[in-house]
Amino acid sequence: MWAHTNNRLLALSARMTRRQVPLKPGQGQLDVRHVALIDRGSRLSSNQACMLWWFGVAMTIRYQSRDPDRSVDIIFRAAVNGASCWARNHRGHVRELPMTRWLGGLDAAPRDQLADEHVLGHCSARPTLDLGCGPGRFTAALRARGSAALGVDNSAVAVELTRRRGGAAVRRDLFAPLPAEGSWDQVLLADGNIGIGGDPVRTLRRVAGLLAPGGIVIVEIEAPSTTAGQEMLRWETHRHVGHWFPWARVNAAAIGDVACSAGFLVTNIVDIHPRVIAVLAAVRGRAR
Repeated sequence: MWAHTNNRLLALSARMTRRQVPLKPGQGQLDVRHVALIDRGSRLSSNQACMLWWFGVAMTIRYQSRDPDRSVDIIFRAAVNGASCWARNHRGHVRELPMTRWLGGLDAAPRDQLADEHVLGHCSARPTLDLGCGPGRFTAALRARGSAALGVDNSAVAVELTRRRGGAAVRRDLFAPLPAEGSWDQVLLADGNIGIGGDPVRTLRRVAGLLAPGGIVIVEIEAPSTTAGQEMLRWETHRHVGHWFPWARVNAAAIGDVACSAGFLVTNIVDIHPRVIAVLAAVRGRAR
């Protein structure tokens, strides 16, 4: 299901991006909210409405910053400095980014500290790779406990924050070559990072190539009540708008099928409201 839907969305987005529209610099960007208003006020078929939504996404991608990573860094730094920050998907739905939780430490809510300790409890002293490490709370905590850990993030600000708190981190895309592939005993996909790239099966298959034999994946997923699926997402503040990127939300009801499709088995799952933590192990001979 995931791969089929992802291919359809990518193909549609690619076709829409190739369209030529007479917009000039300074005229503003075509936003999906404008397209949604067109849909509500017209007699479009569902297929036409879908194409318009994705056309809005594609055109926003095209006319936003030419340096997507820089836009993420600007918003990340603003959020760390206390600015309100939220994520908006291509349907116009908005949700707050839990920056306090991502930063961790004593300012985090007690339930988040409990969930983080549960994640860390699954990590042995053997090497851990923290994918999408953000400000590096897990990477730094593992290093402080004497465990080998490396954070990976495509945000320069996230890598900077991780290093500042004592963790080791590299700025890299998780699908690019990474250090010590095939040697990591634990791989973390915390804070919903199984959704990176919009295809959780592809992400888990990539993780399979990073794991040492017998290694595990610790993933944080959505509660069963959250709708699973794919979306285009962007970060925003009152002063900045980031670029669109593909994302996926995997809930507790879907993780079994997603894991199986990638060659993994769910060995443990715990609901620490509102966060759900699952542990995956490779089915021998299937993952990779």
